[in-house]
Amino acid sequence: MHLKIGEVEITDYDQFDDLLGRKTEVENLTPIILNAITPLVIAIDASWGSGKTTFVKLWKSYLKKSNQKSIYFNAWETDYADDPLIVLVSELDKWVSENTEEPSISDWRKNIKRTLPGIAKRSAVAAVKAATLGVLEIDKQQEGIAADLLSGITSDLLDDFNKQTKSISEFKNIIRDTLKNLGDQNNLVIFIDELDRCRPNYAIELLERIKHLFDLERLIFILSTDTIQLSHSICAIYGNEFDAKRYLKRFIDLDYYLKKPNNIDYIKSQVTSLGIEKYFSEKGALFLCEELIDSYVFFSKRFDLKLRDINLFLTRTSLILRATSIDSQTNFSFLVFLLFLRDKNKELYEKYSADPKLATLVIDFISNGLSIEEKQSSTFCLTAGYLIATHRTFDYKTPFKEIKLLYHNITNTEVEDTDAKSAAFKVGEAADQRISHIPMIEKIELLHRISV
Repeated sequence: MHLKIGEVEITDYDQFDDLLGRKTEVENLTPIILNAITPLVIAIDASWGSGKTTFVKLWKSYLKKSNQKSIYFNAWETDYADDPLIVLVSELDKWVSENTEEPSISDWRKNIKRTLPGIAKRSAVAAVKAATLGVLEIDKQQEGIAADLLSGITSDLLDDFNKQTKSISEFKNIIRDTLKNLGDQNNLVIFIDELDRCRPNYAIELLERIKHLFDLERLIFILSTDTIQLSHSICAIYGNEFDAKRYLKRFIDLDYYLKKPNNIDYIKSQVTSLGIEKYFSEKGALFLCEELIDSYVFFSKRFDLKLRDINLFLTRTSLILRATSIDSQTNFSFLVFLLFLRDKNKELYEKYSADPKLATLVIDFISNGLSIEEKQSSTFCLTAGYLIATHRTFDYKTPFKEIKLLYHNITNTEVEDTDAKSAAFKVGEAADQRISHIPMIEKIELLHRISV
């Protein structure tokens, strides 16, 4: 079972289980991108946990299926580097190696070795060998040249500037020549993922490098990021009064906002991604997984949860499942409700934890604002019944008269039509169970001592 959402490997586009309906977006965007006027920088904008990484990986997989070349790298995994230029060149080197033959590869590396010292940061030059596994090793003489250029030691600053400008011009020409390997393909797409999670300085420098060194025809950069979080990173450097959104417009030509999935599809996709479905499947209890999903759908609507909230609660649920036997007496859908209750009304949660006879207050809280149809749903009826079961023990099957009264007291609705009778029986059946809330409360409290 996974702890992180979004650890997705897509090996076959056609076989990918597209739970969020992203393929339509990918297939509609592709011809626009491949035929766009370049250079172009596009931001795939969505909040954390919305599936941006899955989206760009799915897009890359579709391009591969369509025989279109592209590059993908995770910026957050490389933000230890002193200069993002080294990372970009390293990724390009991999692409060149996969798409060209000798002697072109040797020429590419020789030319890059010559020009890179004049534009890379001084601290990064010494790390070129490590960053590129020795492929782009720079000799001592070149390191010295770079150090002079970038440290300000050179007395003639104008000459210094001219040398750097020449290096940049040569570097761009090398990239232009390299893009000839695209053949009939119009544009090379470079996906940069998780930019918003990077160190603020690194994120800014990466954007600067793209703008000043890779503003070339046939190049398209697609940045997977939450621009709100990225703006916060920029403000961390320049101050809270800095207009970060306007600053970002210097680098980003177009914003594309991922379609927000409906909660049902999103919950199902994350239940799969986190391994929750696998947990129940291996135990032969997928029906419990369906009950858990229904609970999430119901309570996400009741408490107006955002995608980020759903992610958080599902991650907490997955942690609890790791420490819970499927054969235990844990009622998983009731456990989900208690997780929500603790977050949405901690005072009531603590009162109920200490005295389960206050279950009626909890039922009043969750039923507030619900329609009659929602009060007849399985999730509401079962939750209400479970709450009652924690402080009432029946030694017999509850007579229908008592069930009717129980349901009427909970919903203020007479049990007359078929749906109401069905709902009343669900409440009664759940209330007949012997359920202790204490083990579940203990698991939840243990969980909340872990920062998720």
